[in-house]
Amino acid sequence: METRNHKHIIFALVGPSGVGKSTLADLLCEQVADLQYLSTCTTRSRRDDGDDRHYNICNRRNFKQCLPNLVDVKQYGEHQYGIHRNSVTGIKGDHITAITLSGVNSLRRHKCNVVSIGLLLQSPKQLQDRTSRAADTERTSYSEMAIEAAQCDYLAINDDVDECVSKIAEIIKTECAKMQLQKTTPNQNEEKRS
Repeated sequence: METRNHKHIIFALVGPSGVGKSTLADLLCEQVADLQYLSTCTTRSRRDDGDDRHYNICNRRNFKQCLPNLVDVKQYGEHQYGIHRNSVTGIKGDHITAITLSGVNSLRRHKCNVVSIGLLLQSPKQLQDRTSRAADTERTSYSEMAIEAAQCDYLAINDDVDECVSKIAEIIKTECAKMQLQKTTPNQNEEKRS
């Protein structure tokens, strides 16, 4: 794996519950050098499998006290989720997170460099099958999912996890290369002028 040297980017996976945001983010963190998961605060209970490494779990009272410091707040079922402002200020390195489109806009208002990737499934039936298995889900229609995904910087169809991870890894590589060019190009132009 190659280490990158550029200003940080937050890669935002956008989509409803059941589209595979957490699975894709975990796999991308394993496969892309220096990519880290941006933690989310939540009021939900701990998972049965104990895999809560991407969440700061707190009770409702503590979550309510944090509200003024949360960049994005979303409710799914009975539980609230949000990204703490301290998680994005002074951030070092590239990060990936599962977030809503309104969360992407909120991060951008906080001067974060965000690349949004809208996730789609191949068919409405896939979304129905996946969300019917999820216990804590907000029902989203396929057309709502498509409308939100179309507003993102990129689209990725998650009908095959490995293919989707490869596509998103290419997006990350491309955006990091663009960032590196933006970082070096002004310096080269200044050298030519002298």
